[in-house]
Amino acid sequence: MKNFYHSIFYFLYKLAGNSNQLSSVIPTMSFLQFLNILVLVCILNIVGLKSVNFVFEDDLTIYAIAVLILIFVFNLNYFTQSNRVKNILKVFDKTSAYEKKRKRFIVILYIIISILLFFIVAPLRYNFFH
Repeated sequence: MKNFYHSIFYFLYKLAGNSNQLSSVIPTMSFLQFLNILVLVCILNIVGLKSVNFVFEDDLTIYAIAVLILIFVFNLNYFTQSNRVKNILKVFDKTSAYEKKRKRFIVILYIIISILLFFIVAPLRYNFFH
């Protein structure tokens, strides 16, 4: 799983350019992870898990901002520790062209599915309870 996490970082980093682009990669990763959490909460709410109803009964904005900030701080801390970015880049730069192409496809698929799932599940959740 850590390898997939690093793959997402690597390809977003390369997409942003080879210079120090942590300022665009970390918010993008955080936003994708936030979308995944929202989709999970919506699905749990749809299937009737009452413990997540508090998120929808109160002001969703406060919870959403808090979760997004926590994810961002975690990612920022994780990737700025002890030359982690250099190590990830070194490992992925050594992989074969075929392996890079395969992992790039998986990361792009992950990004597309994350966004699509949000736009599918969120309206379902809204229609279910309104």
